[in-house]
Amino acid sequence: MSRIHRAVRAAKRNALYQKTYAMVCFAVAAHTLLDLLIVTRLVGGLNAVKQLKHYLGMLLQLFTLSILPLIIVFQLFYGFKLIVMPISLLVGITLFSIGTLLRESA
Repeated sequence: MSRIHRAVRAAKRNALYQKTYAMVCFAVAAHTLLDLLIVTRLVGGLNAVKQLKHYLGMLLQLFTLSILPLIIVFQLFYGFKLIVMPISLLVGITLFSIGTLLRESA
C-alpha cells in the first residue's frame, strides 16, 4: 500500500473519530444541562429556573451567532458540499429562535 493510500485511510479514520467525539460531547452537554435544570428546579425554586432559562437562551444565541460565521470561514478555506450552507443556516435560525423563546419565557 502506498503512502497516499495510508494517508487517505488515516484521514478517514481521523474524521470518523472527530465526528464520534463531537456527538459524544453534544450528548454529554445535553444530559448535563438537563440534570442542571432538574437540580435547579428542586433546589432553587421557580426563580432559579427562570434565571437558568435566561442564561441558557443567551448562551444558545451567542453560540449560534458565533458558529455561523465560523462555518462560512471554514467553507472559504477548506470547502465542503454546498448543501451544508443552507442546512446550517436553517439549524442556526432554529437554535436562535429556541434561545429567544427561552429568554422571553424567563
